[in-house]
Amino acid sequence: MGPAHVGFPKPLWTYVKSYLHCLKNFPSYDTKAMRKSSIFVRFDASTQTAMALSSSAINKGINKLWAEVHGTPVSTTKIRKSVVTHVRKTIPGSQDMLAAHMSWDS
Repeated sequence: MGPAHVGFPKPLWTYVKSYLHCLKNFPSYDTKAMRKSSIFVRFDASTQTAMALSSSAINKGINKLWAEVHGTPVSTTKIRKSVVTHVRKTIPGSQDMLAAHMSWDS
């Protein structure tokens, strides 16, 4: 297993690129090293370093944002399963393509 490949609509990708550009201003943010592990980071003021967020912290952030917008919580697993179900209904026979895209074994 590895990181999933995420597609963005062009307007959202513009925001992501701006965010990535801002990361260069984080003290001790090693662009090459951190981008390989995660673009989701936090700044630890006590050590003055940028640190990758854990998958648990990312899930909590997504859940909090989702709950604020939709009024109910959701997990990243539910989102992933919903996307997979929708793609498989829309594109029959897409199991191998989905597995490769999400870095799963098919």
